[in-house]
Amino acid sequence: MKKVTSLSLSLSDVLVDARNAAVILIASCLLPFLIHLVPVESAVPAGVRLLPVFYAPLVGIVLFRSRSALVGGVMAPWVNFLITGRPLPDMALMLTVDMILFVGIATLVRHYAKGFWAMAPVSYIIAKFLSSLTIIPGNNFTGASSSMEFFFRSILFAVPGLVMLLIINWILYRRVEK
Repeated sequence: MKKVTSLSLSLSDVLVDARNAAVILIASCLLPFLIHLVPVESAVPAGVRLLPVFYAPLVGIVLFRSRSALVGGVMAPWVNFLITGRPLPDMALMLTVDMILFVGIATLVRHYAKGFWAMAPVSYIIAKFLSSLTIIPGNNFTGASSSMEFFFRSILFAVPGLVMLLIINWILYRRVEK
């Protein structure tokens, strides 16, 4: 006999998800803030290179429930904007789209390819590709002349962050997915 599962959540589940989302939100706000305090000698901000806003949601996907990672990750750019004035609203919107896609894709990859140690960077690249398709050439804040130029430039700038996501992903899988 097949077990029927309920889609309803208990109050305990909701409270645990809210706590986990709050932890992810705090980490997703603090990490970019701290990273941006580090002086860089480049026109490209450290956050664009290191992708710190994605670290806590990645941990949340592996250690908690994906919905906690999604809520915390999606709120982070807007909370940071309200507190610091950065990222600007158009970039916060782009980060929101990136985060929704990243968490969704990483959740699917984790579900269907258990133990895939490169889940995070692969999910980020796919998410960035899909979000890049929303860029309107010549009418955007990115300075890119096309969606593909924005995508390739974003990935090129983010190589150090992709390496960090890979390292975090590998450590989490070694510790959790045994």
